[in-house]
Amino acid sequence: MPLATLIHRASLPSPQVSAAQARQWLAEHYGLSGTLQALGSQQDLNFRVDSQRGRFVLKICRGDYALVELQAQHAGLKYLAEHAVVTVPRVIAANNSEDLLSLEVGGEAVHVRLLDYIEGQPLTHLDHLGRDVVAGFGRLCGEMDLALAGVDHPGLGRRLPGDARTPLSLIHHLFRGRGVEVAGDCRVG
Repeated sequence: MPLATLIHRASLPSPQVSAAQARQWLAEHYGLSGTLQALGSQQDLNFRVDSQRGRFVLKICRGDYALVELQAQHAGLKYLAEHAVVTVPRVIAANNSEDLLSLEVGGEAVHVRLLDYIEGQPLTHLDHLGRDVVAGFGRLCGEMDLALAGVDHPGLGRRLPGDARTPLSLIHHLFRGRGVEVAGDCRVG
């Protein structure tokens, strides 16, 4: 995927979906009703769903994202659930047995999915991340990275704008061909 596409997507706001529309989709596609609480996200619109059947996360992302990328996330979650000691959310199938829905709101395409909600305290609610929290987070990331080494999916081939393996291509793109000059100015030592 071209870097320009990734950077463009990163600059887009999250989908504009009202809580009323989200509740309608939950009822129509998942047979769920309940209260919604907006959750933070960089690109998606996420709602915690409190229902009689339990707690879930309704994730809504822009239609710009390829289905294969989202399916790769689902494959990773399934693999982690089967091969790792870490607790990960299950993807919940809709009434039509699909785990990923492509819908439209206000003329815009969106992808919708429902996952289990995992109880815990969001890191954003902490005033300070202590050494033990940071170390635990690093350990968890390492364990997940090792566990995910066995996952193979066509949707995993995408590049991310902040990929540390390709910094010069990002610098070149952002500074319109002056990447080598800017990179030279940033060298340490």
